[in-house]
Amino acid sequence: TGNYDSIHTDLSQKPHIMRDYYFGDKSLRLFMLHTSDTLYQLNLNFPGERLDSFKLKKINDQIFSRKCESIELSAGYPGKDSTTYTDFVFVFSRGYLSIDKEHFKNWNLGFFNKVANESGSLYLKFKAIHFGSSHKNILSVKTYDVIAVKEQQVNPIVFKIDTSKIKINK
Repeated sequence: TGNYDSIHTDLSQKPHIMRDYYFGDKSLRLFMLHTSDTLYQLNLNFPGERLDSFKLKKINDQIFSRKCESIELSAGYPGKDSTTYTDFVFVFSRGYLSIDKEHFKNWNLGFFNKVANESGSLYLKFKAIHFGSSHKNILSVKTYDVIAVKEQQVNPIVFKIDTSKIKINK
């Protein structure tokens, strides 16, 4: 279906568990903090987002005994007074955790649609460093490492959303 549900730890300000929902037919992210039943909505279309570089690299890393590659990309986000930047690294193993690229064509935030199109796989490791206008001052860092993979049938109830709990996050 192209739907994606992720549960992960976010240590950015106060450590908390976060749940993300992405839907293959919409450029929409819903996320929820474990301390709340409110779903925050974020549109994945950022019209001002600019792709500064996109590089596919062969690397020596192995994850789950699988040979990996990486995609490194840099994006700029022009604001009212200045531009901020984010450098991303997506590590994946071609052919492992394969995806239907069509389902990810609307995931424009961070140019994830381009990553999915090139890799054809979900990432096993991810890092994003967000910089201030000088591209030197680090504003935030996020890293994700897949620690286990278990294939199973997905219960459609996982993606049933109570729309009364959605709050638009700007």
